[in-house]
Amino acid sequence: MYVAPFIMALAKAVLPSILECWIFVVKNFLSMILGLIGTAVLFVLPVNAATFSLDFSDPTVSLGMPVAMTTGTVHEGLTNSDTVDFMYKSPWDTTATPTESFTSVQAVSSAAYEFDTLHTSASFLWGSVDFYNSIIFKNAGSVVDELSGQAVIDAGAITGEEFVQITILAMAAFDEIVFQSTQHAFEFSNLNVSAIPLPAALPLFAAGILLFGFLGRRQKTNV
Repeated sequence: MYVAPFIMALAKAVLPSILECWIFVVKNFLSMILGLIGTAVLFVLPVNAATFSLDFSDPTVSLGMPVAMTTGTVHEGLTNSDTVDFMYKSPWDTTATPTESFTSVQAVSSAAYEFDTLHTSASFLWGSVDFYNSIIFKNAGSVVDELSGQAVIDAGAITGEEFVQITILAMAAFDEIVFQSTQHAFEFSNLNVSAIPLPAALPLFAAGILLFGFLGRRQKTNV
């Protein structure tokens, strides 16, 4: 007849520790998820941490380009290469649709594109890849990832000549992409970004935290 009181006393002694451990685990899991969607504390990422794939086939559809926020000299809505001063070359030149529009970022200049929602992936048509081209991914104004033209050349792009369709998976969520170049020029088109879906487990774990909080409060009331 002393078994039940003993079990209750043991439960009262052990339950708080168990709840505390579970809450700790759930909070850390949520922190990891939130970090993936760009709301965790920002940390320093290594250069060229982004992963990417290259496609050398002709683009089949022209997606156009949004209007950029620019610094320095940026040409938007171009449809032909510069055959006079050779300051830029269309990424569409050797494709089946050579007069499609593109953007060219000139020396010591940049073109930035901001988005209303967070994204993790970006793709675009990159013309005449050069080592002095770079792409910066930002979240709330802070750099979360970047990719250099040299890394793309090392992966098989032919510098200064051929176009390539590139898809980039950033290491952290971003709401802004900056195309910049230290020399003439960075030519690109067909910018497209992919939004992040809400993790399916997030509502479940949020409910778990509420449940643990309720049980902890009830246990304190019964003491």
